[in-house]
Amino acid sequence: MHVKWLRLLVSAALLTGFSLFAGAQTRERVHEVSAFTSIDVRSAFEVTVAKGAYGVKLTVDTVLSDYVNVYVKGNTLYVSYDEKAVPKEVKKMYRGRNAPKAVLRAIIYTPVLEGIYMDDEASLTGADTFEGANFNMELAGKANVKALSLHTSSAKFLLKKNADAVVSIDCESEINVTTENGSHLRLESRSRELNLSSSGSSQINSSSDVVSSFMVNTDGTSQISAGVNAAKVYVSSTGSSKVTVTGTASGLIVKGARSCNIDTMGLPVADAEAEMNSGTLLVSPEHSLTVDLTSGASVYYNGTPEFRISRILKSTLAPYGTK
Repeated sequence: MHVKWLRLLVSAALLTGFSLFAGAQTRERVHEVSAFTSIDVRSAFEVTVAKGAYGVKLTVDTVLSDYVNVYVKGNTLYVSYDEKAVPKEVKKMYRGRNAPKAVLRAIIYTPVLEGIYMDDEASLTGADTFEGANFNMELAGKANVKALSLHTSSAKFLLKKNADAVVSIDCESEINVTTENGSHLRLESRSRELNLSSSGSSQINSSSDVVSSFMVNTDGTSQISAGVNAAKVYVSSTGSSKVTVTGTASGLIVKGARSCNIDTMGLPVADAEAEMNSGTLLVSPEHSLTVDLTSGASVYYNGTPEFRISRILKSTLAPYGTK
């Protein structure tokens, strides 16, 4: 008698487990939505953005379908997954070493794109080049923009908490970039002005054509590596951050502090100015070099510029070959 009941219980358990994993088959849903200009994605969605009439095509695990929300509020399309509402027995399906990964995919169709906001390991790929007026991007929580191409009037980017992005942008006026924590941005751009600011252990790799000014600001242990064609380059660096700038420019102005490392040897300029309170600078001025050096700063120059010295206090000014 006990053996019979035990067999029945085991069979029931196996059927229950099978039904749960069978329920993990994917389901497609198409949402017709009203007009929007920005996208807000939460949770680990894999998103593709493509040009087209406003709409969303979802592919998600069947057992999770009821917990995915898609709606437009204001000018923003929201796509989210309410994990807290998922029953415990369903959550168990996705736990453990050999557990399947939840399928949460979305194709978002829109004719324009002016904003992207992502968190919680969401990822996004742009299938087309999108146009908009004033573009804004904010990424956090290991969010990842794998590829995005833009043509905008102006643009602003904020990456933090280990976010990652690869962006190509043609901008009519200015681009402002801020990276924090362990985030990483790879940027290819054309603009009138470009401002890059990094802190924490974040990184920026940039290749840019700039009509007017290119500005760099670093702190912490952050790193910026930039290839640029610009009228003038401004660099401000502190902490133990590292800046490398190559390309062409007519002028260079540098402010450095603490143990910063600034390498502009690959950026030949007519005139350069350096105010260094500690830290190291490599520079290639063809005409003049103006310096104000204190607290053990080191400036190594290439060429034979005319020197304009405000002061050199316990610091070094020497040809590059003597470094």
